[in-house]
Amino acid sequence: MLKLIRLEIKKYQLWRYIKGVLIANLCFLALLVLIYVMETRSSRIPFESYDMAFLIIDSVVRATFTVFAAVLIAKLFLEEYKTGSISVLFMYPIKRQKLMIAKVLLIMIFTFATIFLSNLVLGGFFLSDEPDASFFG
Repeated sequence: MLKLIRLEIKKYQLWRYIKGVLIANLCFLALLVLIYVMETRSSRIPFESYDMAFLIIDSVVRATFTVFAAVLIAKLFLEEYKTGSISVLFMYPIKRQKLMIAKVLLIMIFTFATIFLSNLVLGGFFLSDEPDASFFG
C-alpha cells in the first residue's frame, strides 16, 4: 500500500502542492497580522478571547484545505478517467480496490497533515505574538 502511495506521489508530483500550502499559510499569517494591526489602530480589542482567535484560524484553515482536497480528488481520480489512463492502471496485476484505497488514503493523509500542521503553526505564532494578557483587553 505504501508503495502505491509513493508511486501516486511521484506520478502526480504532489510535492508541488507543498508550495501551495506554504503560500496559504503565509496568507493566513498576513491576515492575522492585518486583523491585529487594524483593530489596534482603532483602539478596539483584536480578539475577544483565545477561543475566538483559534476558531477563526481553524475555520479559515479547514475551508482552504478542503478546497486543496477537492483539487487533489479531481487530479487523482477525474483526470485519469478523462484521459483514459485509468483503464491502463486497471490492467496492472493490482486489485482495483487497493489502488483506489491508496489514492483516497493519500488525499486523507495530505489533508489531515496540512490542517494539523497549519493550525499548529498559526496557533503557535498567535500565542508567541503576545505573551501577556493585555492582548485581550
